[in-house]
Amino acid sequence: MDNQQIEDLTRDLTARMKSMQHAEQNLDAPALLEHFSEEPDFCLYSDGQRIDFVTLAEGITATYDEVKSITGSIGRMEVRILSPQHGLVSAEFREVVVTAEDRESSSTGVATWLWQRNGTTWKIVYGQIGHEDENQMTLSASLE
Repeated sequence: MDNQQIEDLTRDLTARMKSMQHAEQNLDAPALLEHFSEEPDFCLYSDGQRIDFVTLAEGITATYDEVKSITGSIGRMEVRILSPQHGLVSAEFREVVVTAEDRESSSTGVATWLWQRNGTTWKIVYGQIGHEDENQMTLSASLE
């Protein structure tokens, strides 16, 4: 790959990360889930808990039913293009979740996503999220 291809792919993955954040902040579960592969080998580790796509979808839907708002930001982000079809994105995050009962929780941490391109569409095939704060509402907490 030449430098221009790497720059273009980096721009594509950065845009997908922003799209994912936008869907989350709009509490748009279908739009958020479109970022993730529905393939059987998809998995996400959230604070050490392994989650498949079905569990992820159920958790996001259940969480969004209980949430009034999600705000936050992606901090330092590193994009590594591994091939024309694969990229690795690690990013710091900070978010504040407000429940329907106006309970507020905040969390910070780091997420790493392995993206795979099929045609022109990038989807996450593997992820790992680590939350650093105790005062948080996470997907894994909502599944228990």
